[in-house]
Amino acid sequence: KSCVKDTVKALPECNASREGFIGKKDSSSYVVCKNGSWEKAKEIDMDTYGKTCTNAEVGTRTNGVVTETNKYYCTANGWVSLMRWNWDVPKEAHFNPNITYGSMTDERDGKVYRTVQIGDQIWMAENLNYADSVKTPSLLERSWCYNDESKNCDVAGRLYTWAAAIDSVALYDNGNGVNCGAGVNCTMPKKVRGICPSGWHLPRFDSGYDDEFLILYIAADKKTSNKALK
Repeated sequence: KSCVKDTVKALPECNASREGFIGKKDSSSYVVCKNGSWEKAKEIDMDTYGKTCTNAEVGTRTNGVVTETNKYYCTANGWVSLMRWNWDVPKEAHFNPNITYGSMTDERDGKVYRTVQIGDQIWMAENLNYADSVKTPSLLERSWCYNDESKNCDVAGRLYTWAAAIDSVALYDNGNGVNCGAGVNCTMPKKVRGICPSGWHLPRFDSGYDDEFLILYIAADKKTSNKALK
């Protein structure tokens, strides 16, 4: 049997006019033109091929070219996948454009949050970002931003210890005898406002039908099932 030598087509020069261009290096591998040199193409390079992401387009979204169900967001550092977490993506880009959201304002600091109704319940659709440890002493040294970077709180809200989340100082000082924290066992009231804004409370989690996480799960599962049937 006779054989023929592989023919590899020479790649053109990688310059500014070809930035983002996908080239075929050989029969099974692809490269992308980035910053004046050819690099091995990644999945995101292939899936956003032909979609420009310049400074003027920061904030735009697009579906994948290869896999249409993939979603991408244009940042100052290029396309990033919305299917994976990325701190360069603002919180607004994570909201579902097909959902109608409500809103509420935390009167303590004026921050506005989106809300969503699921079944008969109304939930905050984003994480709380309240940090005033003067008004709420339970927060003192008990809340922080991911990686200790304040900008991350703008994207994903704050992280709280259990004592901060339940506002243990308020529970204890109000005479309820609840002094909860690391290594301290306590009995919680049936409804705990905790760190939540006025008119809101921490979700209840117990073994009965008052379990608000269970109610949420049933409502979300029912909605998904009905949608699938249609």
